[in-house]
Amino acid sequence: MEELIKRFAKGNQIDLIGITNFNQDDDLVVLKKQKYLNPFINKKRLTKNQELDKYTQAIVIGVAYPSYDVKLEEDHITSFSSSSWGIDYHVVLKNRLNLLADYLKTLIHDLKYKIMVDTGPVNERLLGFQAGLGFFGKNNMLINPHYGSSFFIGVLLTNTNLEIDLPINTNCSNCDRCIKACPTKALAENNSLKCVSYLTQKKGLTKEEEKHIKDHVFGCSICQVVCPFNKGINNTHQEFIPTGIEFIKDQDAFNLTNQEFKLQYGHLAGSFVGQKRLRRNLELIIKNKD
Repeated sequence: MEELIKRFAKGNQIDLIGITNFNQDDDLVVLKKQKYLNPFINKKRLTKNQELDKYTQAIVIGVAYPSYDVKLEEDHITSFSSSSWGIDYHVVLKNRLNLLADYLKTLIHDLKYKIMVDTGPVNERLLGFQAGLGFFGKNNMLINPHYGSSFFIGVLLTNTNLEIDLPINTNCSNCDRCIKACPTKALAENNSLKCVSYLTQKKGLTKEEEKHIKDHVFGCSICQVVCPFNKGINNTHQEFIPTGIEFIKDQDAFNLTNQEFKLQYGHLAGSFVGQKRLRRNLELIIKNKD
């Protein structure tokens, strides 16, 4: 059955898939010990959700997105990080997981499942590691030997009893390019509050933090661009190919009404931060270039 599931996944634009056992108590213990904790995780995320007790396993998928760095044209001021190119990955992965769940229902009569993409109360990156999708890099990204770190993770919690996959037994060895390249020393200091990607999403910035925005309107991929595992890997899907709206050349790009903003940028993953923060970042980028 495991092979049937994986074959179906591969035939439906799912690049990586693995199976691991799920125990919410174990998941929470590991999460609370993490030094580089996502600053957006709220307190509810760190408390037990009894509704998840009925799930025994996690089927974890990975879908690749562009890993290459784009050189901006002369008339471009900045661009969204490649993780926000094309259609919002939350939508894309949920569609893939729904297809997978529908297929599972044809194999398992009493299937119970829950789909999660970046918003659920589970440690998706940890589950991805346990399911063999990749190993933890020094930049805290999950890295796959064939796809690098540029892939989105989705989780299908189930009540199944399938054969599980094993973690990938490798690491970054002596490489520390990401640590050296991180402009704010966030990786060296294990301080997620200094991560540039976080700063582009943060509500209020100090004067020092404003300087670190530099040319980042949303997200930061410096630690991925310098990673040797991403070299020469350009795997992606049609949904994540940039349409052009991701590259900003107008300093008034975000001076829009709420409705105009949603129509123009609402399909991008980075739009969730809202036009006020994006406009602030753009203003800081222009200011930093002066």
